[in-house]
Amino acid sequence: MDCNAGPASDKPAFAAFVKELREAFNPKGWLLTAAVSPSKAVIDAGYDIPSLSRDLDWIGVMTYDYHGHWDKKTGHVAPLGFHSEADVAYFNTEYTLNYWIRGGADPGKVIMGIPLYGQSFTLENPSNNGLNAPAKGTGSAGEFTRQAGFLAYYEVFSISITKFEYWSNLLLHRFARRLPTEDGTSSRTKKVNSDPTLTVATNGFHLMT
Repeated sequence: MDCNAGPASDKPAFAAFVKELREAFNPKGWLLTAAVSPSKAVIDAGYDIPSLSRDLDWIGVMTYDYHGHWDKKTGHVAPLGFHSEADVAYFNTEYTLNYWIRGGADPGKVIMGIPLYGQSFTLENPSNNGLNAPAKGTGSAGEFTRQAGFLAYYEVFSISITKFEYWSNLLLHRFARRLPTEDGTSSRTKKVNSDPTLTVATNGFHLMT
């Protein structure tokens, strides 16, 4: 079974299922919501947007995990907008949200997801550490989450700030500034891309060793 694909009948069947839930929830005064994909291909194949927008109280769009270690290169976990070096022009939050709305979603029901974690990478070449730099695997597991290739927001910030390289807003930046490692070198073997909770305009941090 391929959990990432299904028959074409899934699209109307899912819309009908949500409609049935709406009818069952209304007498109880319950809210009905859904967490939905940011992928254009999945949206096209799986969601009857006008029907879902009618029956859901809000639509939580998972605007994150656009990139990760599975790409075999570095990338932003939740890019806010288009970047000239992006492999897929529509892999960004701005495009995804507008695509849902253009497809018939009520803008007042669309909720943008903000990740409280970062995808991490182990670079093939520490001196090649920019966007789309080749990565040979995941970063090391965090102390608390214990999952390779992933660090929670609090794990990122539990590390000394002198070990970070700051990425500014994707819509505004090229790498804004670089901080040295503790020994004053610029050696980097691991990278973390994270979106802070409150400063939404900040796009990420690189973890250095």
